[in-house]
Parts: sequence; structure tokens; C-alpha cells
Amino acid sequence: MRQASEVTFVNIGQLWMRPGQVIDGPVFIKTVQGRVRSIGPMTRVGQVQDAVDVGGRAVIPGLVEAHTHLVFAGERANEFEMRAQGVSYEQIARQGGGIRSTVAATRKAGEQELFESGMNRLDRFMAMGVTTIEVKSGYGLDFEQEMRMLRVIRRLNEAHPLTVRPTLLAHVPYGADRKEMVMDIAQRWIPEAAKTGLAVQFDVFCDAIAFDFDEAARLLRAARDAGLGLRVHAEQLGHTGISKYAASIGAQSADHLDHVQEDDIVAMAGAGTVAVLLPGCSISMGTRNLPHIRPFKAHGVAVALSTDYNPGSSVTVNLPLMGSLAVAYMGFSYDEAMAAITTHAAKVLGMADTAGSIQPGRPADFVVLDCADFRQLFYEYATPHVASVYKNGVKVYEACGSGHGRPQ
Repeated sequence: MRQASEVTFVNIGQLWMRPGQVIDGPVFIKTVQGRVRSIGPMTRVGQVQDAVDVGGRAVIPGLVEAHTHLVFAGERANEFEMRAQGVSYEQIARQGGGIRSTVAATRKAGEQELFESGMNRLDRFMAMGVTTIEVKSGYGLDFEQEMRMLRVIRRLNEAHPLTVRPTLLAHVPYGADRKEMVMDIAQRWIPEAAKTGLAVQFDVFCDAIAFDFDEAARLLRAARDAGLGLRVHAEQLGHTGISKYAASIGAQSADHLDHVQEDDIVAMAGAGTVAVLLPGCSISMGTRNLPHIRPFKAHGVAVALSTDYNPGSSVTVNLPLMGSLAVAYMGFSYDEAMAAITTHAAKVLGMADTAGSIQPGRPADFVVLDCADFRQLFYEYATPHVASVYKNGVKVYEACGSGHGRPQ
């Protein structure tokens, strides 16, 4: 990407900078070498060398997608209909569907196929305003396949304009000997991913169809000792208490939390662990168990939102739609919904100083909307509102008149 030395964005109609800080325009943002230099009213813009006229539109930070399973092969459209007809997620999994069917397809796919499909999906996220995204492994389920997935994720980060943060995921036990698999993850997968830099975080799925509490706790300790950031799929299908334990050893996030209890939330508050809520799962899985923001706010827990993009339980790249669901059903204000897909999501990824807000000194990652009020992004739900996306001050996406767009 060509990076102009100095670009000033002028005539911004509204600027959402970070939680609780919205400036009504007209304002400007001056960027130098891909970073925000200054922000102010148009009356103070001064001499402009290279200007981009925003035309009164709203500007928001580049969105941060904190939880995806973006690298995979195959599809599971039949399962959506099965769940709608009353077949549970657990029944589908035990019949050989679910995660295991994606594992089989992913293992058969070539590395280039996984890379090319990953690039296409990243383009689709970028069209939604995402500039930073987490991508998990987890559909390999043995050492070689998981390392292959992480290598694909590394290639995606090198080739695509978006910042891609890699996570090693222990998804479900696989094979005849789960005790041996847990040992292999602890003694080979985690050390290798940490040593090579193929992953910066570790995640484990703890539930009745996945790893049990003791297995997940052991893996979290191994990842902590290896220096990886800690994440956990927690309290999704039932309550295990793993979110409380993960917080006690410094987890950056606990994700899902459909069946979270108050003592879990208290532990998360004490540790600064972010709650990542995934309302898209309720649509794909046909449930109505959407966590409310109220108990998390009561204890001062930061809350992020994510699509949980994956081929089975949440098949969407529409991160703003998660904000609409949060406002409609989960008690979020517009400001809280925006914070959940920017500032708080960046904290989940250990990137609070480099993503998720528009401030002097930070990278110039932001989105120009096609409207003058950022609330329209959630109010007119499931509708494209991204006019253009800038990464480090350089335009990487522009919408066309049809509502579709193109990478730059």
C-alpha cells in the first residue's frame, strides 16, 4: 500500500473517537505517515497539503473483530435447517456433524485453497468496516494440521491489508485417546506455536461436547507458561465455571457466556477479563439465550461483541449487525455497541494502544460511513453503511453505488 506522508480528512460530519467521546462536525483529522497527528474543528484546519473531503459523513474507528474461525473448508448448510427442526447442536455433533465434519473437509483441502478462501473472507470483513481481525486455528485437531492452519493465518496477515491476529485453538478432543491429545497440546502444540510466533493467543473450548474443566485448565496453564495470551470458549451450552478459573490466571477474555453466573462475572471484573458476547450464534443455532449487558456493567466488566464467524454456529461476517442485535435484545446503548466492536474488542486482542479508537499518535485506521450519524450503522440493521475503509491512512476499500464494493 502506498502511504502518503501527510493526508488531512476534512468536513467530517460526526466523529466517534472512543467510548463516550463523539464530536459533531465539521471536523478534520490530520494524518502523518499513517498515524493520526491532530483532530479539531474545521475552523482550525490550517494549511492542507493533501485533502480528502468526507462530505459531511460520519467517521468511526476501524472495527475490531475479536473472535473468528475464518480458515476452513466445506459448509454445513444442512445443519442450520436441522436445528430449526429441533435437532440440537450436541446431537448433530454426536452424529458426526458439527466441528468434526469441518475438520474432515479442512484436512482434505490444500493450503493454497485455504489461503484463497481466507483472503476472500477477509475482503468481506473489510467491506463491513473491519480493519483488525482475530483468526483461530482449530479445524486441524492434530499437531501438523494445526500448525498448517497457523501458517495459513500467517500468510493471510502478510498478504491482506487487514491486521490478522493468530490464535491457537484447542477446539474439541479428537481421536481415541483424549488424554494423549491433551498432553500433546500442552507439550507440543502450545510450545511450538509460541516459539515460532505462529500464535499470540491460546483459546480452549470447554463444554460437554468439548474439553472438560480439568483438561481446559491444564491447557490454559500450559499456554500461560509459554507466554501466550489466554482466551476461553466458556459457559456456552452449559455452565462449567471455566470463565472464573480463566480469569483467576489472567485470561484476556471469556467468550460466549450464555450460561455465565454472577461469581464468574465478579472474577472477570477483578482480573480485567473482557466478556466477548456472540449474538450471531443465537440466530444460527435457533436459540433465544442472548446474554444481557446489565450484570457485566454492574460489576464493571468490559464487553466486546463478535460475529464468531464459522461454518456451523454463526455464519456471518456482518459485525455491525451484532451491534444491532445487542441494542435490540441485550440492553446495549448505541455507544456501548460501538465500543464493543472497537475499543473493547481491541483490548481482547492485547491491542488497546494500537486499535479500536481514533486518537493522536494511534494508527489511522478508520471507516467513513455513508451517513452523517454513526447510530445509523445499528439502527438500519443488516444494511451496508461503509463508504470507505482506511488502514494506516491509506484507502483499502471503497463501496460502489450498488452497495457492493471493491478492495483498493
